[in-house]
Amino acid sequence: MLKLGRLLRLYIRELRIGNYELRIGNYELRITNYELRIGNYELRITNWELRITNYELRIGNINLW
Repeated sequence: MLKLGRLLRLYIRELRIGNYELRIGNYELRITNYELRIGNYELRITNWELRITNYELRIGNINLW
């Protein structure tokens, strides 16, 4: 495990995924400005959003929101 940690420190300096969106129907998951830095051991997730918009469950004429 120590060798793996050293390899991660040497080869992986930073990982950035900006403006990640997952949409299924009206279900929306956004992760923006994701940063992972190994070396200074920094993990940032800013502007985390989880949205469920216009959620409807209909049974007959009954609407559950």
